[in-house]
Amino acid sequence: MSNEKLNRDAMLMMYLADEMPQEQRAEFQKEIAQDEALNAELAELSSAQNAVDEVIAKADAQSVLPISENAAARRMSRLIQQWQVDRAHRPVTRTVHFWNRSYPRWAYASVAAAVFMFGFLSYWALKPESSHNLPGSDTSQVAEDDSAQQDQVADRLQKSFEPNESIVTLARAEGEASNLSADFDEDMAQ
Repeated sequence: MSNEKLNRDAMLMMYLADEMPQEQRAEFQKEIAQDEALNAELAELSSAQNAVDEVIAKADAQSVLPISENAAARRMSRLIQQWQVDRAHRPVTRTVHFWNRSYPRWAYASVAAAVFMFGFLSYWALKPESSHNLPGSDTSQVAEDDSAQQDQVADRLQKSFEPNESIVTLARAEGEASNLSADFDEDMAQ
């Protein structure tokens, strides 16, 4: 169903229920007068609404209320007022959830200081020895140690990228497997 059809149906229902603003209602009346299909739909909806209203009126006439309407309204009014009084006099129970607790201001500052100290000590303990620059240490020796470590890491990386025998063997096996698979596919096709 298109949006235009839904919009037309909504406009018809609003027109039939007399819920349209006056200027929009006047425009829609002109549209109804010009469009016969729209006029037919309006007549069909109007007859359906009248039929439903008649059925509801018959059902209301057949069933008699146990008490009069005024008595029912008074009884409901009293019940509502009693509920309001009971609610006003009920003790208020306040549930405190963990995330709603309010701590003293000094607690937040203490926690922040502890987190800062923990972070600083962790950083200081985990940084490499060569960057401590302790008084009396020989920085040239530290620089030589760093360059030697860098050379060792570079050598390991270079060796890891060189193909070894197991990788070459694996590549050959994969090539042979693909050739066998291609041969098998050709045999099956014939």
